[in-house]
Amino acid sequence: MLRRDDEMVQYGQRQIRVAYVAVDYTVGFEGISHKIAAQVRALEGEGFICNLFLAKQRKSLPSKILRRLPFGPDGVPWDELSVEDYDAIYIRKPGYISKEFMAFLAKIREKNANAKILLEIPTYPYDRELSNFFTYVQLVKDRKNRKRLPQYIDQIVVCGDADNIFGISTICIRNGIDLNRVREKRAAHIKPNEINLICVAAFAQWHGIDRILHGIKDYAQSGGIARITLNLLGEGPALQSLKRLAEGLDLGGQVSFYGHCDQSKMDEVFDRCTFAIASLGLHRIGLASASTLKTREYLAKGIPFLYSGIIDVFEDNPVSFCLPVKADDSPIDISELVEFHNSLYASFSQEELIATIRQYAEESVGIEKTMADVTEYIRKGC
Repeated sequence: MLRRDDEMVQYGQRQIRVAYVAVDYTVGFEGISHKIAAQVRALEGEGFICNLFLAKQRKSLPSKILRRLPFGPDGVPWDELSVEDYDAIYIRKPGYISKEFMAFLAKIREKNANAKILLEIPTYPYDRELSNFFTYVQLVKDRKNRKRLPQYIDQIVVCGDADNIFGISTICIRNGIDLNRVREKRAAHIKPNEINLICVAAFAQWHGIDRILHGIKDYAQSGGIARITLNLLGEGPALQSLKRLAEGLDLGGQVSFYGHCDQSKMDEVFDRCTFAIASLGLHRIGLASASTLKTREYLAKGIPFLYSGIIDVFEDNPVSFCLPVKADDSPIDISELVEFHNSLYASFSQEELIATIRQYAEESVGIEKTMADVTEYIRKGC
C-alpha cells in the first residue's frame, strides 16, 4: 500500500481532508492513472488536502485462484488502509464489490460516522464486463455484496445520467482530463489517397476494433483507392485476437501494433495521424451513452474521430468534426470515413482544425469543470 502525503492546504478556516482510494489493477492503464492524478489535482485545487491511497492487489497464483472461488478473498489488503480520520473518502470502485471491501467500509463507518464516503463507478451498468467465464463468480459476489452498500456509501459518483444506483443517490459527472498534461498534436504530412488512423486503448471486445479491421478489408475488396493504415497503441485482453484477425484478413501491411507506449511515443504517432478511432462496441456491454477517457484524450489532442453510440458531451454541444456510426457489429463503411475525412480537411487547415477541437475540449471536458459537483458536495458536507 502506497500513500502520498502532500503539503497541507487550508480551505477557509478549516482543513478539509480527502482520502482518494484506488486499487492498483484499476489504474494499470495509462489513461486511468492520468485521470486519477487529474482528479487528485482538481480536489487540491479546491483547497482540500487530498492524499492518494493505492492498494496493491496480491498477484500470486494462489491469490488469483482464490478470488475466482465463491468464498475466496479478493486479494486486496483493505485492512492496511488507514483512512478513518479523513473528512471525505473518495473510492474508485474495485474490480468487484467483495466482502473484504464491505468490511473496509464498515470499519470507516465504525470509527468515523461523520465521514462522507463517495464511490465512483466509472462505467454503469457494469455487469456485462464481469459476465465472462473467468469473472462470473466475481459478478455473483458483487451482486450479493452491493446490496449492503447503502449502509455505508453517501453518494455514488457516476459517469452517466443515473439518478439512483443500488438505492444510493448519485452525483453525475463526465469524464474529464487535465488539459495541461496533454500536448496538442502537430500537423501531419498528408499524402494523396492515404489516411493514417490511430486508436489508443487497453483493447477489449467493447472497443469494437474488429469492426474497423473488417471494414478496411471490405473497402480494399470493393476497389477503394485510398490506402488506410491503422495504428493500435496499447495492450489489453483483446490484443492477441486482434492480431490474429488482422493476420487472417491479410492486413499486415496496413495495421501496426505498438503495444504499451510512453507519452513521447504516443505523441509521435498522433503527429503522423489525422483521424482517430473511439469505442465502436459499447453496445456489447449494454452502454448507449459513453463518457470514455479515450474521447477526452482525442479532443485534448485536437484530432477528429469515429465513434458509435452517443458521446455524452456531444448531446449538449454537438460537433461537426467527428463521425458517428451505427452501434452494431457491422463492418465500418470505410468509404464513408474517407469521404468525411477528405471533406473535413478540405474545409479547414490542420492548424485550424486542431485548435477548434482543442478549444472544444477546454470548454467541455476540463477536469476542474467535470469534478465541480463532487467538490461542491464535499465542501458543503464537510
